[in-house]
Amino acid sequence: MRTEKDGTIRTDKQLEAAHFNRVKAKLEELHAVGKRKKAAQLRLLGTKARGLRSHPRTGNLEEASKVYEAEALMVEKRKFSKPTCDFRDARRPFPKVTFTYPVIPEHLLEMHEEIAPRDIVMVTRGDDMASRVISSVVCDACATKQIEREGSVKLTIGDDEYDLCGEHGERFRAWFADALKPAQAAA
Repeated sequence: MRTEKDGTIRTDKQLEAAHFNRVKAKLEELHAVGKRKKAAQLRLLGTKARGLRSHPRTGNLEEASKVYEAEALMVEKRKFSKPTCDFRDARRPFPKVTFTYPVIPEHLLEMHEEIAPRDIVMVTRGDDMASRVISSVVCDACATKQIEREGSVKLTIGDDEYDLCGEHGERFRAWFADALKPAQAAA
């Protein structure tokens, strides 16, 4: 749709208002045409339902024809309303997300094994400086509950040696092997 400045429209504001009115009139016209078509379709369905009311398979369709007629009347009464959108709300930024951590019950804390960060070990190889910070591997279950560590394992990384219980020794031996693989391949 094109709206141009002519004798009565002199400013940009008048041009925008005239264009808005022309677009609104065109939309209302299209709505009226669609409304008439929809009402005609519903009325046709109603007359077909009235004609089939004595059919043995369909049963009584008198109610259906009344429903179609009522829908046709509602469509004819319907008025055009402009589409609505909450543009103001859409422009607002997303609210900040706050994290609230749940309180862990005491009976679950006793079951959970925590790794105490006593020492920090840097694993480095060559010039590539592939380093990882690894906290020490002595768990609170072994240290605070005074459980004997059966089958003590010595883990050697570079020049350093670490004493671990059997469970942690196997777990962290595999982890350290994975951590050192890329560094050895580069060397």
